[in-house]
Amino acid sequence: MSRTIAVIDDSTTIRSILRKAVMMSDIDAKEVLEADNGLDGLDLIKRTKEKLNLVIMDLKMPKMDGIALLNELKNAGIQSIPILVLSSTADQQIQEKCKNLGATAFLKKPFSHEDFKTVLDRILAR
Repeated sequence: MSRTIAVIDDSTTIRSILRKAVMMSDIDAKEVLEADNGLDGLDLIKRTKEKLNLVIMDLKMPKMDGIALLNELKNAGIQSIPILVLSSTADQQIQEKCKNLGATAFLKKPFSHEDFKTVLDRILAR
């Protein structure tokens, strides 16, 4: 099954790393779409929600942070797409808030390719 994945992060370097990690993960990603802030990420998700299989997003972004993006997705009723949240903080309260807003999984930066692949496999096996 070919998959379409959205990567939303304000760092060009991180988006590039995530794109490569997705392609190296053997999850049959046919397309990796990108946005460099939460507001553009929201627009991207709304425009492509029918074909998206996964959203990978940062928490700290300009224009709209990850918490606000998750909240907007929840308010718009877009909760069927699995969401992997990446953050440099491992704060338990933030993780719980993300999950309550619809995030499927949370991965602390920096992460290993093995950890990333394990989380992707678990999310996409649902």
